[in-house]
Amino acid sequence: MDIKSRDYWFKVVGMLQQNWALIDKGQNEACTIYFIHDGSGVFDMMEFKSLKKAQEELLYNGFRRYGEDSESQKIIGIPKPPFHKEKQTNEPIYSSGQYWCRLPSKATNQPNLFINIIRRARYKKWCLKLYCTTCGASDYRNALNKLAGPLGGGLAKALAEINPRDLTVITNWEDALLIAIGDLPIPLQLNDILQAWLPKINDDLPFADFVLYKIVSNWPTNHEIKNEWVKNCISLAIDANNFSLIESIILVLREDALNYPNLIAIAKEHAKTSAQMRRVLNNL
Repeated sequence: MDIKSRDYWFKVVGMLQQNWALIDKGQNEACTIYFIHDGSGVFDMMEFKSLKKAQEELLYNGFRRYGEDSESQKIIGIPKPPFHKEKQTNEPIYSSGQYWCRLPSKATNQPNLFINIIRRARYKKWCLKLYCTTCGASDYRNALNKLAGPLGGGLAKALAEINPRDLTVITNWEDALLIAIGDLPIPLQLNDILQAWLPKINDDLPFADFVLYKIVSNWPTNHEIKNEWVKNCISLAIDANNFSLIESIILVLREDALNYPNLIAIAKEHAKTSAQMRRVLNNL
């Protein structure tokens, strides 16, 4: 494929895995974003009315400019031309809207206030490290405190109302979420937040997996909210046959996971080809 631009944008989507974007200008002000994997295959495309609009939406969806990120340049290599069109076996992930959030127009409702803060943090390059010993993510935490108010109600409300898909498209959303949860002034607020998230976890397995393992797991055994989360996540994991979620559930439940034979049966199937899953099962 003939793509002229070499102004790379990128988003880390997994361990040693990036999605890349190049913007080519067309007639008038129109342009096309080509989405490219690390192997130089173009797996999706989106049309925009202007270069500015395309760049704004890339930023809004967690992409950043490779040429402006000197640290990433040291460890991540760009996909090199020639580029080829990748054969599609599934629906395109960005142009279909599955993992792409459009910038809200002035006529639409404003986006979630917590999501807004994370996007602002990414744009202004604020630190979002959970255990940063240099700055303590102070700029980000100050913005959260302003939203929270004296008793944390503003932040708790915004957290409860998030759409998981709007959150998980943002780079480093995991640390950003844990910082916000940790900064809630009243611990009981988390109870209401987890209850509000429960009906939404079907829409985003990575969100369900992360919250279960990093947040729900810390609650006491037989806590009502913990039991509800575990029950719903077991159903999700079995239906989706999702390796990571199955692993997280077993790690959270430990020997109690043996009470769920369907879950263990699927885990054993994965263990036939995964040393990681074998270790998890051996520890029961």
